[in-house]
Amino acid sequence: MSIVPNYILNEIRKTEEETKNRKNGVLNLAYCYSGEWELNLIKNGEKPPSLHMMPMDLLIRTGGVKRISGFFPLLINYAEFYFTDVLWPDFNENELEKSLNWFSSQPRNFGI
Repeated sequence: MSIVPNYILNEIRKTEEETKNRKNGVLNLAYCYSGEWELNLIKNGEKPPSLHMMPMDLLIRTGGVKRISGFFPLLINYAEFYFTDVLWPDFNENELEKSLNWFSSQPRNFGI
């Protein structure tokens, strides 16, 4: 049994199939993710799921929340954070385009 509803799993599978041949980007969707859980895995000598992921350039936080809540602590060191009041179910292509336009206008200095 999964904590992710079947209709969401179906959409994820559909999106994976539709985008499987694309080579110019990676989308990480954090659903019921805990950075503390992942850090505990590392402490116990286990490999965390993020080990196979690329560092993030952009972290989008929906729902008006202005915190990262432990999202991928090992991957967001140099990420730009985009916060929006739009709730996740309403975050559509137009909202994604807004966030990407914002991101493209940000000066990236990677901690320098």
